[in-house]
Amino acid sequence: MTLTPMDIHNKEFSTKLRGYDSKQVDGFLDRIVDAYGDALDQIVDLKNENVELKKKVDKFEKVKDSINESLISAQENAEEIKKRTNKEAQEIALMQVILVFIVSCLFLYITYNQYNISNKYHENDYDASVFKKRIPELILDKEVENNKGICEYLLSGDEKCLGLRAFDEEDKLRKYTE
Repeated sequence: MTLTPMDIHNKEFSTKLRGYDSKQVDGFLDRIVDAYGDALDQIVDLKNENVELKKKVDKFEKVKDSINESLISAQENAEEIKKRTNKEAQEIALMQVILVFIVSCLFLYITYNQYNISNKYHENDYDASVFKKRIPELILDKEVENNKGICEYLLSGDEKCLGLRAFDEEDKLRKYTE
């Protein structure tokens, strides 16, 4: 049972022969009623304030979650951009190597034709698309040890120009037995 200020105010006490002074008791009860009423009002105000603060906390939690999601998204985007730029840089570097080899091949071709070092290359028909396809393949081929010989190989077909990695007899035997 909840005690209200009116319960306190309306409470009647019976008097006895040697009881307390009723005016003092009534005065004190009036003070208790006022204090108790003020305390209840304060509790209601605090409950209302608590509700408002909880709403604000919920709002700030949502803002925090949104900021965290944005931060995570920004980090993921940064990583993706970093990966793309690294990949693009590798592709550019590979293209530079390919261009150097193409220029080397052209220089070798011009040199051979100009000084008649090898007329056999001059008489052959060459397909530029084959050069374009084969040069990157040969550059990336781990068995090719002499990248400088790629152009001459493409012109002549002589695999000696590539300096292909050869296995000694011991390595061949070991691989064969595996």
